[in-house]
Amino acid sequence: MKFYLVKNVSEYGTYDYRGLDLSQFKPGTQIYNDQANEFAVISTEQFSGHEDVTEMTEAEYLEYQRVNVPKPITPVDAEALEQRLETTEADLGNLLLQSATDKATIAALEDTVGSLLLEVAALKGGVS
Repeated sequence: MKFYLVKNVSEYGTYDYRGLDLSQFKPGTQIYNDQANEFAVISTEQFSGHEDVTEMTEAEYLEYQRVNVPKPITPVDAEALEQRLETTEADLGNLLLQSATDKATIAALEDTVGSLLLEVAALKGGVS
């Protein structure tokens, strides 16, 4: 097996494998680093045909893999998430109730203001 690092592989979303034979790649061993525009791969191919393809040691490949493979998502405590969800739902219910109460208070105040304005107008002689 050979370990290769291939640089400058993508231009405008199109990959250029620099002459490497994809059928010689060991499945599941391609490790892409899109920010660096490169990838590492294990292949059965003996290759020395492009300046952007360099052979790596197994140790270098394993280090590249360690650095560039995303870490698995750690499992979360389902019970804790359920409790947070219940708390959030209760808080949201309380906020909705408070909002409805506030709207009712505003409507009552608007009625009171309207009545007061009518009384003021009547006192000034504008309304009979």
